[in-house]
Amino acid sequence: VIPMGKIFIIVLTLLAAPLLGQHHGLWVVRNSLNSQKDLQQLNEIDQQLGLTDLYLQVRALGTNVYDQSNQNQILLDDIIEFCHKRQIKVHAWINVLYVWSKQNPPAASDHTFNLEADHLMTNADNDSPKLKLLRQKGVEGFFVDPGAFSNFNQIVSLSKSLIAELHFDGIHLDYLRYPGRGFIFSKYLRTQFMKRYYLDPIHLFKGFNQHISWQKLYGNFLLNELNNFVENLRIELNNINNKSMLSVAVKPDME
Repeated sequence: VIPMGKIFIIVLTLLAAPLLGQHHGLWVVRNSLNSQKDLQQLNEIDQQLGLTDLYLQVRALGTNVYDQSNQNQILLDDIIEFCHKRQIKVHAWINVLYVWSKQNPPAASDHTFNLEADHLMTNADNDSPKLKLLRQKGVEGFFVDPGAFSNFNQIVSLSKSLIAELHFDGIHLDYLRYPGRGFIFSKYLRTQFMKRYYLDPIHLFKGFNQHISWQKLYGNFLLNELNNFVENLRIELNNINNKSMLSVAVKPDME
């Protein structure tokens, strides 16, 4: 993490195969590129590192975080133009399934947290997630499952706007995962699994009568839900621009 003024970034350097060349990417945290001064700092970083890609955070905690109506901020158009002049590709960095981090629900009625109660992730001991429990178990906050319809639709709508109107080069997905150990249930996921296999998966993880083979089946079911999210988003992006890139930040943790 490099603090430079108000810009806090993670430098992602990948030495790929010779045919692919070098990848020097920056993750830029939301609302840290607000002024011409910030752009100048970005220019200095580019001169030092030779940037190829910029990952600009545009959605976090279930909310689109760049306010184009704020006249005190530079616009996304300005950032895109700045980067493209320097041959830097710009990716919209979107936090996908991690949607809320506070005790009280968000005020906005159309927020994913308020619309998708049946999609909130929890463990086998609780029908509804509690923030205190989540934090005790090392979970950042509230997650929804990949099947949360309004969350997906909001991400698709945002992605279409960014690619078609603002000419972002790609979409970069972060927090496309489940919360952590044991937090692998939602009412929606349980219902979908029961419709397919006539068994509530929550019973496979309780007590001493654990069914390992069925647990693996549920694990594959969970993975397919993530895969389906990516595949469906890829289809939507192809309808806008089939050359747009889709990338995912992968958490290097088997859980």
